[in-house]
Parts: sequence; structure tokens; C-alpha cells
Amino acid sequence: MEAAATEGSLAQEVHDPRIGVGRAGGASGDESTAQPKTIFCRIPMKNVMLFNLHDRITSILSLRAVAFSERRQMKTFKLFLAQYLPLGGASATLLALLGAACLWLSAPKTVFAQNTVQRDQQALAILTQTIAAAGGQQSLASIQDFIESGTIAFNFSDSDPVTGGVTVKSRGLHQLRIDAELPEGRRTTVVNGKGGSLIEADGRTRPIYRQSAKDLGSLTLPYLPLIAAVQDSSTSIIYGGLVTHNGATVYDVRLQKTYTKQQDPSGTEGVREASDFYIDSNTLLVAAVFDRILFDGGHNDQGVPHEVLYSNYQPENGIMAPLTIVETVRGETGFTMTLSQVTFNSGLADSDFAW
Repeated sequence: MEAAATEGSLAQEVHDPRIGVGRAGGASGDESTAQPKTIFCRIPMKNVMLFNLHDRITSILSLRAVAFSERRQMKTFKLFLAQYLPLGGASATLLALLGAACLWLSAPKTVFAQNTVQRDQQALAILTQTIAAAGGQQSLASIQDFIESGTIAFNFSDSDPVTGGVTVKSRGLHQLRIDAELPEGRRTTVVNGKGGSLIEADGRTRPIYRQSAKDLGSLTLPYLPLIAAVQDSSTSIIYGGLVTHNGATVYDVRLQKTYTKQQDPSGTEGVREASDFYIDSNTLLVAAVFDRILFDGGHNDQGVPHEVLYSNYQPENGIMAPLTIVETVRGETGFTMTLSQVTFNSGLADSDFAW
């Protein structure tokens, strides 16, 4: 996600650098706008003796959001806080502490061991079956690049979607180019792993920061990260269970890069960058990928909830390719892409992803 300045600018305008969706407005609708009173207390936590309770709970909520895929409990608890925290006093403090403790304890213990690799055998088995269902590791690994074409509908505001033709070019994990031919002109998003740029139809440009551009080459074909994770022993592969997501029964498998303590002293980088792959329990194909769009890359940047939904899988040269792709940011649809043609190994070069 690319912001005009810092995370604070979210109150004015939000931009998704992955496809350049812009949405004006305030903060997320399920968050309270009340200003809670400052409540101080002591909790026997390592390296924490005195802190503002509201800030700590907010931090817990952010961690919970990226640590566990089931977010309904988090939303319920945030509504609970919005009701009780503004009351102040000992009762509100006790209620908030009890709720925060339940929330903290409900998150998987693996979240707090960020410098240790965890590779669950059940999760690895599911990924192996998913790769086979998508066409097999050999066929998927042979994909050097691909070009897709179809239509795209952007939800820029509360008005009707803006639609047009779209061409997607992808090469490897980190290179992606999306050209949307809209009524006002061409809108281009291009990234190459080091960063990128959104070029509006009127010539205006916005930078896409490196941390937001990571692994975007797989935005429309979500299997290359799975192969990379299986082969990379430093990537944690965590089984989150059989869950209901968007009305479907899916396996939740988390991919999380593990850093050394020297690389990540706070132990939070892997959690912030993690992705949850929701895999249909019947077809074993990827139904959705949930992650967070990051801003400045700092440890306090918890990012914005971001999800890509995949459906209408069709065989293309032996590869099961999703032809309908929907992106959501903070739960609101950013774009819907309907593809009609997929071509593999066209010989794309680095110059196709320059900006």
C-alpha cells in the first residue's frame, strides 16, 4: 500500500500500489472514533512495566490481526473496547484487561517465536497437494513469465465501477505490470521487487515502496510462492486448521519468513510480512491470500488488511489458472479482474518492468 506521506495520511486517502486503487474517506468503519481516557497500570510482562492501556490493547489487536486468520473475534473485541474504554475507572480497566488477556492467549504460541523456523508437516502436505492440483511442480516451475488479458473493474469511489480492458505481465516472483485501458486513458502499475510506480492516465505518478512490491509477480497466479516456500528451509509453514472463510471450508496455511535475531532484533518482521493462503478443502486450489500492505517498513507499521480472492479456475496449458480475481483492501473491493486469455513463456525481459 502506498501512502502520500506516512501511515497517518490514511485518514485522508488510501492507495493500493498493487493495482493503484484509490479510495477517499476516513478510518475503517468498525473502529471507534472516541478518544479513550489514559489509563495506566502494571502488568508483569518482560520489558514492560508501565504503559498506556489503550496503546497496549491497540498493539495487541494489531498483532492479533496478523497472527491469526480468524478475524471475527478481533472485530467483536474492538466493538467491546469502543463501548467500555471511554467509560474510564477501575471497572473499564478490569474489563479491558480481561478481554486483552483472552485475546492474547487465543493467538497461536508460534507467533512469539519469530526467530525459530516452524514447518508443520500437515501444512507441507497440503501445499504439496495444492501444487499437484495446480499442474504439478515441474510444470509450474517451468513458467518463466506469463501475459494475461481481459477486463477490469475498479471501485474508485461509491459511484459505479470504472471498467476497461486490462493486460497483465508477470515474470518470476517480483516483476509485475498491469496496464488498464480506462475511459480517461491508460493506468499503469509496474513493480520489479525493488519498488515500483503507479502512473495515472493524466501522467501523475505515485511511488510504490519496496516492502509493498514484494512478491507481487504472483498477484494473479498464486502458486510460485508456495513452491518457493516448500524449497526454502528458512520459511515457516504453519498450519492454521480447517476454517470457514468467505463461506467456504478451507485450509489455512501461513507462509512466514524467518529472520535471525541480528536481522530482526524485535522478532516482529516475519509476522508483519506473513501471508495466509486459504486453500479449498475440496479442489485443493488457492481460494484466497490474506496479507498486509505495509507503509514505511518500521516495526510499528502494522499495515492495512489486504486480500486477493481467486475463482473460476480453468486449465491453461496444463496449469489451473484463476480467471476471476478480486482484490479487497480493508474489506472493501478494490478491483475485479476477469481474464479471458493466458499465455505462458512469451520471453518477457527486465525492460518490460522498468518505470
